[in-house]
Amino acid sequence: MGIVVADLRKINVALTADQLTDLQAAVDSGAYPSTDAIGQEAITAWRFGHALHDDEVQRLRELWDAGKAGGAARCFEIRRWRRRRRLRPHERAKRKGLRDDWPMER
Repeated sequence: MGIVVADLRKINVALTADQLTDLQAAVDSGAYPSTDAIGQEAITAWRFGHALHDDEVQRLRELWDAGKAGGAARCFEIRRWRRRRRLRPHERAKRKGLRDDWPMER
């Protein structure tokens, strides 16, 4: 079973001399069979990155909407939060009214 290639089109890309040298060095080293293969890999990486970006934007929109649906903003006192974070786990448990033998976090 052979590979079926559908509707290939050629394009021209302008590159600097340094870029051409880097491409040829990659081919000469055996890392790629041809400069075309490098271009195909670059486009595949671009497509993947673009799709990933779209997913991240969608996730941020969902988080934004969830935050807005969570109600009105409230005052947040960073000093009090930091002070509570510095307490040991069993001290936090005592303040919350939990058992004295609360397991320590590792």
